[in-house]
Amino acid sequence: ILLCEAPREMNPCGVCAGCLLLANHNHPDIFILAPEEDSKVIKISQIRALNEFIANTAQQSGRKVVVIDPADAMNTNAANALLKNLEEPIGQTYFMLVSVNPSRLLATIKSRCTRIPLPTPRWEEGLGWLNQQGIAQAQEKLTSAQGAPLRVIKWQKEGYFEQCATLAGHLEQYLTARQSLSQIAKPMSQLGLALVLDQ
Repeated sequence: ILLCEAPREMNPCGVCAGCLLLANHNHPDIFILAPEEDSKVIKISQIRALNEFIANTAQQSGRKVVVIDPADAMNTNAANALLKNLEEPIGQTYFMLVSVNPSRLLATIKSRCTRIPLPTPRWEEGLGWLNQQGIAQAQEKLTSAQGAPLRVIKWQKEGYFEQCATLAGHLEQYLTARQSLSQIAKPMSQLGLALVLDQ
């Protein structure tokens, strides 16, 4: 709604230039900040690029939107570099810091934000929505994602479920004594420590 040129009753119109640009991921007044490929953290160099975006004039509706997802991925230097812009945003700049682990955010960041909790939908709603999206084994995947349907979609895109199946296969080989621990260690390490420990 912030980038819509003709919002209707607190909803975007869906047909203006701003809405169409946003739908096509081409809107010049939105900046989405996430960890770079092959990284799990948002670095200070990325905040510097964000600061350049903030300093420029909005090109469409006069508003600019910054989405940081996940915000708790900012390292300490990056979070500190963001503070000034959070305190005194230039023009009509709106920040949305998305986090499933807000306790990991610096206290100085949290104190400058308004927290808006977004609970997961009811199980039936989430499952119905995943079925509409054509997700195979939706119930099993929703259970694995602790009832969060958007997490299922994210994991699906990242190949998370296939990696879990691969891990389970390695563990089965070990538990049935078909392979030793040293034999499964290397292929398991390629899956990443976070996934192995999570599973």
